[in-house]
Amino acid sequence: MVISLLQNSPVKGALDENLSALDQLLASAENGSFVFLPELFNTSYLLSPEDLGPGDYQKTIDWMVRKAQSGHFIIAGSIPVMAGEKMYNRWLGIDEKGNRYIYDKTHLFVPGGEGRGYEAGKEVKQFTIQDKVVRPLICYDLRFPYVSFQVPDQQYDVLVYAANWPAPRIEQWKQLLKARAIENQAYVVGVNRVGVDHYGNVYPGSSMIVDFMGSVVAEMDENAGMTSVSIDLEAMHRYRNKFPFLQDACPDLLRLRG
Repeated sequence: MVISLLQNSPVKGALDENLSALDQLLASAENGSFVFLPELFNTSYLLSPEDLGPGDYQKTIDWMVRKAQSGHFIIAGSIPVMAGEKMYNRWLGIDEKGNRYIYDKTHLFVPGGEGRGYEAGKEVKQFTIQDKVVRPLICYDLRFPYVSFQVPDQQYDVLVYAANWPAPRIEQWKQLLKARAIENQAYVVGVNRVGVDHYGNVYPGSSMIVDFMGSVVAEMDENAGMTSVSIDLEAMHRYRNKFPFLQDACPDLLRLRG
């Protein structure tokens, strides 16, 4: 399985320019790879439905479909989506056949105002894409380990976080990604944006792929760009069979009893 991480620096109100910049970065993506983009990669961080330009959603969908079909790969990241009168921070994956895989962010970053503009998703999802099982989560979800927990009869191969994770807390980002990989015996992908947004927040990239034992197999710097890595899922399954820790989990203990 080949995974490509793509870091970009989207600008609010500049959808066409943002997608054009991504075109250049995607030029070297491999056929059949999984290309993961950051949180709100198309618009930068929006806090109000009024900030979402007319046609932004459909333009982004059309662009993702074209990229997936022409490059013969899976492309995924989070975008702001209006559903009725509610806005969702939605992770969207599209394969070359046009199939869509959707997860709405369940943990909104209330300290940053996200709860005022967005509606929270109601369920965790995972998808089988080209025989690989992927569980997508978004940014602040990383701080809540229970949404990443493996269920013995519904295990995943790759846990992926699309993020806008700022510089002051980047060491926490790195440590939490490693922790999620170790406790779930899975590959963990964290893809973060770079640059400075319209609120003045600085994002240092530091997108990573961590293997099932907690070792970093790829890490990016603070610049826009793309990196690709082939991961060994067979080795991961051998490790799980040798050390079947997940079979000893007691999920009922998560519920407090008085």
